[in-house]
Amino acid sequence: MDVDVGSCIGPYEIVSLLGHGGMGRVYLARDTRLQRTVALKILSVERASHPEAKERLRREARAIANLNHPHICTLYDFGTFDGFDYLVMEHLDGETLETRLSRGPLELDEALDRAIEVAEALDFAHRAGIVHRDLKPANVMLTRSGAKLLDFGIAVPQPDAEFARRLEESRLTATGAMLGTPRYMAPEQLDGREADARTDLFALGLLLYEMVTGQEAFEGEGTLLAVAILRDDPPLVSMIRPEAAPVDRLINRLLTKDPDQRWQTATDLVAELKWIRGVPDVPLPRRTRTRTQITPRSQVRSRRWILVSLAVLALAGAGVAFILRDRFRAANGPAVRFTIPVDTVNAVSFGGALGSRLAISPDGAQLVYVGESREGSQLYLRPLDSLQATPIAGTRGAISAFFSPDGSWIGFFAAGKLKKVRLSGDPVVTICDAVEAVGASWGTDDAIVFAPSPVSGLFRVSSNGGTPQQVTTLVNGETSHRWPEILPGGKTLLFAAASGPDFTGSRIVAQALGSGTRVDLTEGTYPHYTSTGHLVFARESAIFGARFDEKTLKLASNPMSIVGDLSMNSTTGAALFTLSSSGTLVYRARVTTFAQRQMVWVTRSGAEDAVSEDRRPYLQPRISPDGRRVAIAIGEVAADRDVWLYDLVRRTMTRLTFETGEDETPVWSPDGTRIAISGARQGKPRTIFTVPAAGGSQATEIATTTYITHLGDWIHDGTALAWTDYDPARGGDIRMLSTSGRASTVQDFIVGGFNERSPAFSPDGRWVAYTSTETGQSSVFVRSVTDPSGKFPIAPEGGSQPVWSPNGKELYYRGPTHMMAVPFTTSSGFSAETPIPLFVDKYDREHRDDRNYDVARDGRFLMLRFEAPSGPPQLHVVLSWFRELADRTSNR
Repeated sequence: MDVDVGSCIGPYEIVSLLGHGGMGRVYLARDTRLQRTVALKILSVERASHPEAKERLRREARAIANLNHPHICTLYDFGTFDGFDYLVMEHLDGETLETRLSRGPLELDEALDRAIEVAEALDFAHRAGIVHRDLKPANVMLTRSGAKLLDFGIAVPQPDAEFARRLEESRLTATGAMLGTPRYMAPEQLDGREADARTDLFALGLLLYEMVTGQEAFEGEGTLLAVAILRDDPPLVSMIRPEAAPVDRLINRLLTKDPDQRWQTATDLVAELKWIRGVPDVPLPRRTRTRTQITPRSQVRSRRWILVSLAVLALAGAGVAFILRDRFRAANGPAVRFTIPVDTVNAVSFGGALGSRLAISPDGAQLVYVGESREGSQLYLRPLDSLQATPIAGTRGAISAFFSPDGSWIGFFAAGKLKKVRLSGDPVVTICDAVEAVGASWGTDDAIVFAPSPVSGLFRVSSNGGTPQQVTTLVNGETSHRWPEILPGGKTLLFAAASGPDFTGSRIVAQALGSGTRVDLTEGTYPHYTSTGHLVFARESAIFGARFDEKTLKLASNPMSIVGDLSMNSTTGAALFTLSSSGTLVYRARVTTFAQRQMVWVTRSGAEDAVSEDRRPYLQPRISPDGRRVAIAIGEVAADRDVWLYDLVRRTMTRLTFETGEDETPVWSPDGTRIAISGARQGKPRTIFTVPAAGGSQATEIATTTYITHLGDWIHDGTALAWTDYDPARGGDIRMLSTSGRASTVQDFIVGGFNERSPAFSPDGRWVAYTSTETGQSSVFVRSVTDPSGKFPIAPEGGSQPVWSPNGKELYYRGPTHMMAVPFTTSSGFSAETPIPLFVDKYDREHRDDRNYDVARDGRFLMLRFEAPSGPPQLHVVLSWFRELADRTSNR
């Protein structure tokens, strides 16, 4: 809070508020004892309640108490009064350098004078063992007597390394903030290394750059600014202001990334600045003047002529030097790490179970990712030098993406098709069918190798279209080939192969396309080949690397973990990372807390009411026949997912399954006494079993399945249970289990070349609604239970996850943007009316193969509201990553 004008802090009477300084407010005050005007920096009561704020103010007092220098603001007093901690300093009449620069650059002579004064102040502080660490235009006051250095609030005694270490650990600024101002930080500060006198010299180089040019040395905000400071060199000042050419060398040395290459002391810098300015370091001795003698005044004029002459030469070479320097950095620059946020409005999530969700262009300049919003999925383009991601037209419904070798095209999968779109904005081109693709690679021969479904081998097709030709065959019990990578020359293929119901324990395989020779390389998934001759892949939430001999198709070193916090899905083999040919790595770090969802009731008009305040990784809610309980799966990881019961009346949660493994897709028996569940245990076949709804451990196995099984619905009389089965020969098919009589039998219901899923029985048991990709996109159909040969299309604009209203008068499904309702009649066969949009469907849509909502008897919808697990999603970017990869895999 502000201190009232006229009030007193001890002997100091407040006159007016001057502004803010560091962690406190600065007031103009009157010292009633000495009758002088002073500046009073005060921590408010609210600030004073934070120990780190109090310590920072006290540290500033300790730092400048003995710094008596004409270019450092003098400290008069320090104390505490009535809950206020304060500093008393000399009152300076002038303006900050920040205010002055808002009107443009300084005259060259004036800029050099101010730089000399600040350098002398730093030299004095450094000799006293104090490093400022927050030098910036706002902390330099310009007065009639010259520049004055302010705000030593985060200064550190230079010899006290232990104190500096504890200061960094305690982060004595605002909680979670960096020590210092990012725009004026040296590379070692951004890297978290210890600051010393050379850190202040880097910041002074930035100030001098701005004083001379009127422009900031490094452009951008946030992470883009950080990476510019860490890697780039600013344009030469002579390119902006030709007469400043002689300070190019000085500024370049001050802004060198390596502290060892800068001036090591401010003393040396002061001497260099004075030489350029034409000011002698010591008074000249009296001599007899001759024609050849140069006086200080004539020396200044002489140097100005030199400046102008050198400027002409500097301009001639500046462009070439800038280009050569940029190329040198690209080839030899050190690894640089930073993060970029992902737009949470247009792309709230990009971590789906299947598909290559991230892709980077070969030159490392363009990033494409699959974003999810309430309108569905879409591709977004994010240049790494931009703060914005833009949607790519025509890519609605995309599930994965990959670049062409020249970076001009993006291939992607959407609506059961393999497609491509040019970055320049041409219309989307459809290449061929792909049921539910899991990976693709675009070769230099313009052919694309892809996995058309999660349960097939790999196929190759021309990027111009045609009939895909199979290039790999499932052998020795394999169930899936995924994530292909074409090696240079197009004669060798890397891919991941699995031999179980999921991708846990998958192997990386190399295959020569001509001879068909296969070599088993190592355990892992999501393989990539680098121009440095390395195999890079995912395993156990880490990115591994190993040297790879392309000729012998063998590893030349042991795989080593390079990145240990990768976000991946071991069940599907998907991993969120991508590599450019130029050595840029982009990945999403593992989320340690799972995505949270809240159960909410939603009316047809969209009014929302929370079922409870509990938030967990909920999936697949199913309301009991009596409407009193909800069976729901909890857990994001397939290896640890269980089914629970939530009592809507008592508001209590009870766990139903306990074994380690995947228990999901609960379905109530019509009488509400039992719940059917699909389960998977490591090393065992998948099963369908039931448990008593009243609880207990009495599980009854009713069927064994070979492949991934997701339960759909139980018919009203309890005689049949329908589910989706992912058969390697067919893709997604719908099957039914007869549960009447002593013997259970399994029958095919809807099988074919499309992806059929999410079966739901009508209340009278006569009809089945389901989702299929036969129209080229996910859409809803209805078939008769007794005569499934005919079908009725329901969703003309596309849709998924159908469910019947309890009163048997409407069919609901999730459209592209809204929950939809379809009135129907069955008096003379099945007849559907035009779909009616209900509320905007802003709820969780991640698990598209399973109905992730339910409908109560009173017509309300039980939805899952998604909440991000750890704030806005971020991507980690590592430039020049190949050097680190080579270092970690050498001599192994």
